[in-house]
Amino acid sequence: EIEGVDCKHTEGGRYAVYLVAVVMIASGPLAARWVTGQAGHADERILQLPDNVSGWRGQDEASDRWQPVYRGAVSLRGVYHKNGGSVHLFVGYYPRQTQGAELINELNSITNGESWQVVRAAIVGPGQGLPDMIESELGSQYAHKRLVWYRYRVAGRYTTSPYVAKLLQVVGLLSGKTDASIIAVATDMHTDARAARERLADFIVSMDEPLARIADGYN
Repeated sequence: EIEGVDCKHTEGGRYAVYLVAVVMIASGPLAARWVTGQAGHADERILQLPDNVSGWRGQDEASDRWQPVYRGAVSLRGVYHKNGGSVHLFVGYYPRQTQGAELINELNSITNGESWQVVRAAIVGPGQGLPDMIESELGSQYAHKRLVWYRYRVAGRYTTSPYVAKLLQVVGLLSGKTDASIIAVATDMHTDARAARERLADFIVSMDEPLARIADGYN
């Protein structure tokens, strides 16, 4: 369980912890290298967010105070606009995960807690053919509200489960695909969550392909 997220829908997720242990034992020295943080130097490639896609125009430099914290990640931030609405995008990319610089870590958070705090978090199914997302509602000291959707991408696969993400870490290590990412999108809630969810869903659908490429380390 991470950041207060209710993972009851993934009760089988806890069994993934045991699978991780079994796979790591079976993988021998390779798993040991990952645990001790000896996987090698970070990738030097320079990633860039997409510009204009399906009516979403960006990417302005994000001067907003919302700042996810993912230690050791290559962080990309931008703001996109469409039909009077805005979506903030954050991508945290790990070319290789090492101990202390890894996607699933108790020190990582979807917000730094300074200007925005998590009020509520749960797994939601947005519909419209979209996969599940971790949804966090953020609140500020000025009574503003913001809705955040995010999910992990490890070894080329999406998941909302930290347990599955850990398992995919090991699978990726064995297959030579050691990168991992978090993709988070956020938008302000002015009245209720419905309009905010529709805006985020449109953005995710429009940006699906370019975001998957960035999350896998390609422009």
